[in-house]
Amino acid sequence: MIPRPWAAWGGIVAVALLAAAPALAWERRVRDASSAWAAATTPTGDVFVAIPFPARRHEAKVGVAKLSAQGRERWRRSLAVRAPEHSDEIYGLVVTAEGDVVAGGAIDVASGLEFAAVRLSGRTGRLQWRRIMQGTQRIGAYHEARGIALDPSGDVVLAGTLESATALQYHGTDDLAVVKLAGADGAERWRFVLDGTAQTYDSADRVAVDAAGDVIVAGMVANPAPTVTGYRADVTFMKLAGADGRLLWRTTVGAFVDERSLALDPAGNVLATGTYIAGTSPADFGVLKLDGATGTLRWTAAIDGSTNTWESAFDVVALPSGDVAAVGFTGDYYTRASLTVAAFDGATGAERWRRLIKGTDGWGIGRSIAVGPGGDVIVGGQLRNVESCYDVAVLELSAATGATVMAQVLDGTATATACDAPRDQEPCRGRCPFTGIGIDRDELTSLAIDRNGRIVFSGTLDDGRRGRSHAFAAQLDAAP
Repeated sequence: MIPRPWAAWGGIVAVALLAAAPALAWERRVRDASSAWAAATTPTGDVFVAIPFPARRHEAKVGVAKLSAQGRERWRRSLAVRAPEHSDEIYGLVVTAEGDVVAGGAIDVASGLEFAAVRLSGRTGRLQWRRIMQGTQRIGAYHEARGIALDPSGDVVLAGTLESATALQYHGTDDLAVVKLAGADGAERWRFVLDGTAQTYDSADRVAVDAAGDVIVAGMVANPAPTVTGYRADVTFMKLAGADGRLLWRTTVGAFVDERSLALDPAGNVLATGTYIAGTSPADFGVLKLDGATGTLRWTAAIDGSTNTWESAFDVVALPSGDVAAVGFTGDYYTRASLTVAAFDGATGAERWRRLIKGTDGWGIGRSIAVGPGGDVIVGGQLRNVESCYDVAVLELSAATGATVMAQVLDGTATATACDAPRDQEPCRGRCPFTGIGIDRDELTSLAIDRNGRIVFSGTLDDGRRGRSHAFAAQLDAAP
């Protein structure tokens, strides 16, 4: 691992040393794991990470590892159950008031992949409960929980897909599904299932819970349309009563073609990001705000960095000022993308400031955003740099102006000279045994601020001559 502090200037590129950057408190490779997905922190500074577990070739088992506040591994537990094969997934982790961890995702059982949640003891990793939620049961079923949140009482809310009992010919069987479980024992409290009017692929992808315990869901619902497929997937937001799952409101936002993140402001209003289409632009960095009480669309905002390419916003956060900040990318993703951070007026959506950040090789992309202890904006993503290729980047920007306060870059030890795999080897990304080229592509997958103001992040670092992937987690000290 090579930490590099950099400073961005003029909203474009960063190369100057910044002595005030906080120190890297620790960085750890997670043993025998090729990547780290979701991560979550405890009040004491410990870190849970979702990781792959050893499995037979072409299979995927998953589990959770716990690292101490100093980065030492405490325990790890597989979430797999006995099954003919495994394609398990973890999409999210949440930490309970007792310090336990709950994982949401999909686990293979005898009949197929199932919508699942598992609670593990934070102290020992011992299984507290496991719940498998099924739709219509059939061989080869495909159910999954894609989002997870805790309500104020400690109950667990999951959002994803469950299969329908029936489907029209040549149509998908997935229905949008939200399930609430008792935090103590995993007992199902209620279930909400929605089948769009096109009776094909529907899904819930993000979930949040407001201060009153009501549930906000973002997903895609298929409705009839004069297209080749006969339907379109509409970006849809819903609010469900926390007590019983009743639908309180539902809003479709036609200007968005996907939803990448979901957050709530202190008043319970809904913030989301995704890919926005307006006029002749094919797809722009998009942000929206909905009234939390009624679902009414308050505003949408978009950034168009290039009229001929896909652009998108991947994460969003409410700022202490009441404004909204989002991160993603603009420009051509494959060649000259910029890690894009922007702040918007919380009342109107008017853009307050924008920063475009690239590595020294002219490329960057933002994945995660949070608010630091001093109220500044913390973002995580990738920068492509000369010689070191794709590196993990964490930056702190002034919430008022967007000026760069701190930037830290992590580079694995890979000595591979190729940044991207040739097209005929791209599916393996340079890491399959039979490829003759090594790829150096470090990635950030998760970023959070712990209770003590320390920045915790995780992902993948490439090491060695051929860029072998290793899961990592790291922590930056709190700013002085």
